[in-house]
Amino acid sequence: MEIRYPAFIFIFIVLFIIVFFISRLKKEKKKNNIKIANTNIVKRTAYYKNILFRYRVLLYLIYGVLFLGIISSSVLSSRIVNRSIIKEEKYNRDIMLCLDVSSSTDQLNIEFIDEYIKLIDGLKGERIGISIFNSTSYLLAPLTEDYDYLKEVLTKMNKSLTCRNDLTCMFTTHDMYVTDGTLTDRSRGSSLIGDGLASCIFAFPKLDEKRTRSIILVTDNDVLGKELIDVTEASKLAKKKDITLYTIAPTFAFKKDISILQEAAKTTGGKSYIQTDDVSVIVNEINKKETSLLEGKKQEVEYDQPEVPFILLMISFVVLLFIDKELIR
Repeated sequence: MEIRYPAFIFIFIVLFIIVFFISRLKKEKKKNNIKIANTNIVKRTAYYKNILFRYRVLLYLIYGVLFLGIISSSVLSSRIVNRSIIKEEKYNRDIMLCLDVSSSTDQLNIEFIDEYIKLIDGLKGERIGISIFNSTSYLLAPLTEDYDYLKEVLTKMNKSLTCRNDLTCMFTTHDMYVTDGTLTDRSRGSSLIGDGLASCIFAFPKLDEKRTRSIILVTDNDVLGKELIDVTEASKLAKKKDITLYTIAPTFAFKKDISILQEAAKTTGGKSYIQTDDVSVIVNEINKKETSLLEGKKQEVEYDQPEVPFILLMISFVVLLFIDKELIR
C-alpha cells in the first residue's frame, strides 16, 4: 500500500496549522476588549462553570474533528493505492480443429466432438476454430471465443455425422451440414488430407502475429485422390508458421498412414495419437500440453483504496452536525 501524491497531505496540514494560529491570534486580540465589571460572582456559579466546561469540550472537539476531516480529505486527494502483481488469465492461444469428414472417420469424429464439447466450458480466452474437409475444405467456424456458438456448431456436426449412418435422415439437411462445401470438386477424389491440413494452417489470421497456435487433426490419413500438397509437406509449412500439430487416427488406419501422421506431428513439436487410447484422455492431454507451453503474462495492477479515509470524513461531518445542534441548545 502506498500514497500516490503525499504532497497533498503536507499541504493540507500546513493550511490547517496556519488557519488554527490565525484563529488563536484573533482570539487573543478579543481579550483586550472592554471587560465587564463584577463578573466574578457569575463565574463562581455552577451554571457558568458547566457552560464554560461544555464550551471548551465542544471547542476542542471541533478542532479535533476538523483536523480529522482535513487529514481524511488530504488522504483522499493524495490517493491511497494498493499494488499487486497478477498473472493474465486469458490465454494467448489459438486452436484449430481440423476434421476429416469422410465417412470412414465418422465414429472417431463423434467421440472427439463429444469430448471437446465437455472441454470447452473450462476454457479461458482461447480462440477455437473448426475446419472440415474431404475433397475440398470448408471453414465451419472461424477462430472465436464465443464458446456457446462453438458448442452449437459441434453439436450440429455430431447430429449430422450420426445422421449419415441412419437411413431415416440420410441425405437430409442434417446430413448436408458436413457434406456441403466439402464435396464441391469430386473429380479430385476424396480424403485429401494434405490439402485439408494446409487449409487449416491458413485459416489462422495474421500468422505473422506472435501467438501460440496449434492444430488438432482428426483423420485416418487414407488419401483417395490427387493432393496439391501432402501431409508431410503441410507439416513442414506448419512448422515454418510456428504451429504445433497434434494428430488423432482411428485404430483401423493403415500403419504407413499412422507413421506419416506421427512424423508430421513430430516435425512441429506435437504428438500423434491413436483411437486405442481413450479419446477423453487424448483431448485433455493435448489441452494440458498446450496450456503448459504458455507462461502467464505478469502485470502490475493498482487499486484505489479510499474506503477508510472516506468513512472518517463522513464521520467528521456527522460529528460536526451534532456539535452544531449542541451549540444551538
